[in-house]
Amino acid sequence: DQNGRSTTANMMSAGTLANFRSMPTPANASNEFQYPNGFFAFDVMNIVPGGSATVTIELPPGSNPTTYFKCHSGGCFRYPYHRIDGDTVTLTLYDGGPGDSDGMADGVIRDPGAPGRTDGRGGALPLLSLMVLMLLAAQRRR
Repeated sequence: DQNGRSTTANMMSAGTLANFRSMPTPANASNEFQYPNGFFAFDVMNIVPGGSATVTIELPPGSNPTTYFKCHSGGCFRYPYHRIDGDTVTLTLYDGGPGDSDGMADGVIRDPGAPGRTDGRGGALPLLSLMVLMLLAAQRRR
């Protein structure tokens, strides 16, 4: 992560985890979120073509992500097939489908992405949340 602490990934289902690596923050990553662990990518090899794989990502203590982002050539988006428990992110990835950046059911899942958060630890509040807070404050003054 940005503080030099390590992040690890482990397979929870069939397949082999390979090429776990950090990557630069994509230019089109949302600025409404913080990415304190940075962006990374990995491959899941040797799965049944068209099958799925479950991967857990162990983040450094205190990371506290609130969501997970997947990145493709078209941009980064919140990935719905994840579960977060403290500093552990569990992803369910589908070969050729959601979670596979190459889109091919070829027995290999390619996964660039990042855990993110908007929990007030220096990150920007989404504009809609800020507007609601301002409206509530204005109504209290009346």
